[in-house]
Amino acid sequence: MNAAALPAVILAAGLSSRMRELKPLLPLDGVPAVLRVAGAYRDVGLEAVVVLGFGAERVAPLLDAHGVRYVVNHDYEDGMYSSIRCGVRALPRDVRAFFVHPVDCALVRSETLGLLARSVEEPEAGVAYPVHDAERGHPPLVAAALRAAILAEEPKGGLKELLTRGEAGACDVQVDDPNVLLDMDDASAYARLAGLAARERIPEPAACRELLARLGTPAPVVAHSAAVADVAHRLGAALRTSGVCLDLKLLEAAALLHDVARAAPAHAEAGADVLDAEGYPRVAAAARFHMQLPGPPPDLPGEREVLYLADKLTVGSGTVDLDGKRERAEALFAGDPEALDAARARLEAARVIAARIESLAGRPLSAILDGSVPAAGAGKPGLAQ
Repeated sequence: MNAAALPAVILAAGLSSRMRELKPLLPLDGVPAVLRVAGAYRDVGLEAVVVLGFGAERVAPLLDAHGVRYVVNHDYEDGMYSSIRCGVRALPRDVRAFFVHPVDCALVRSETLGLLARSVEEPEAGVAYPVHDAERGHPPLVAAALRAAILAEEPKGGLKELLTRGEAGACDVQVDDPNVLLDMDDASAYARLAGLAARERIPEPAACRELLARLGTPAPVVAHSAAVADVAHRLGAALRTSGVCLDLKLLEAAALLHDVARAAPAHAEAGADVLDAEGYPRVAAAARFHMQLPGPPPDLPGEREVLYLADKLTVGSGTVDLDGKRERAEALFAGDPEALDAARARLEAARVIAARIESLAGRPLSAILDGSVPAAGAGKPGLAQ
């Protein structure tokens, strides 16, 4: 998978007439909307080009300072479709597909973008749409086959009309992200997004440790979580190096906090509920299934699957291979056949994920975990990797 072949066109050229303020610069939890959107792509290893128009002279210096590429649509008053064409024209010729992302939809999560990218490994003539609560949202991931039509035509119904031609090959990707349905067309909508933005934060490692301390998490559990985070980062970095779209910051936070309710019954779900209550729903979603996945592992592992495997490869504050984990399970559940079968099923899912990571990375897990895989994250300054 080549993440460079899945860029994004971020539309930020409009007049903002209903908002009466320049939308790209509106702050959401202290970050201008345009940087928030561009940063979400950067967080999963995807690049973007921002299309500027109205107010370009105010937005461009900000993008320059943060290493975000942009183009200027001098015909922005002709409407959004002119900006789409301007952005698509600026994309490399070898793209396989591209996102079209209005800056209005500023809270779409990085993990949602990664899931869309992973769900459509070989887009052909269709479009992948994020779907939440049975409703399609933004951003669509548009197959490169539609690029020529976008550049050559001016349909009365704009991009929406043109994309209906790809409906036969359309793919609806279910996402646990209500933000794909939210925009900030006017002041009241902006106020709603501004109120939600703080809950979209991913805590830094120091904040994770502070939360564990405040909740009285025992020292051995904290040490175990740190070890899981280290394993998860190595696995995630190997996948990112291989072009798989993952948010390593989200993965690290979920690993550090996955056992926050370790002493509780059904501690994975209990811990996720704690994290949600603490204002970290994204971390909660990644950590909720670290004990048992809700279904078969996908072909391309995401943050949830990487954490699941990392937890299985860690005992206390040390690592163990899956054969060693199987031996421990057989000894622990020797008198409980039902529990042993369940443990074996969980380990089989871990083996599937491990095999897929090894195939994608081109090396065994042992080589990944001993540090021989270069860390991902080299990119432009100013936005998180």
